[in-house]
Amino acid sequence: MSATAAAVQLETNEPRKLCEVAKRLNSELYALQDDGRFVTVLLGELDPRSRRLKYINCGHNPALLLRREGGEVAWLNASCTPVGLAPDLNCSLDETVLAAGDIMVWYTDGLSDASDKEGREFGTKRILDVVQLHSSRTAREICDQLTRAVADFTQRDSLDDDLTVMVVKLKEDPESLYFPTFSD
Repeated sequence: MSATAAAVQLETNEPRKLCEVAKRLNSELYALQDDGRFVTVLLGELDPRSRRLKYINCGHNPALLLRREGGEVAWLNASCTPVGLAPDLNCSLDETVLAAGDIMVWYTDGLSDASDKEGREFGTKRILDVVQLHSSRTAREICDQLTRAVADFTQRDSLDDDLTVMVVKLKEDPESLYFPTFSD
């Protein structure tokens, strides 16, 4: 996992398109493995000013997109196979335009697959329910509520899998966002 994270970081430091990044990651990981292992990856690029999200889902859990207007729910499903599974990766870039107040939740299967003592999974319905219930809160608060909800659901001291959750909630005014600038 850490090798994959390092490879993603290296690949995204170069000015490449998301499909190219995914294909390069696939080639690198496929060449390294010999036992059928693979990695699911969700790569995204958000332009905060235009609010255009471009993304590729390589077999990862579908990200949740909850629209503020009308409460429409969308799941950013897989657009290609997992990385490293086959020598070639044919993926398609998907995109959507976000609006102020829209909420995105990207998560690992440690959230959706967490099970209680009876073996029931937390699942995507519970993820959606928690986000809808707390949609008026900040991104950090929604994230905290998700981790609390899964802990309450499992009633265990620790989870069986790692858990990563990222919540993004778009602000009303994209011009109020701070963008650091770097120079050589």
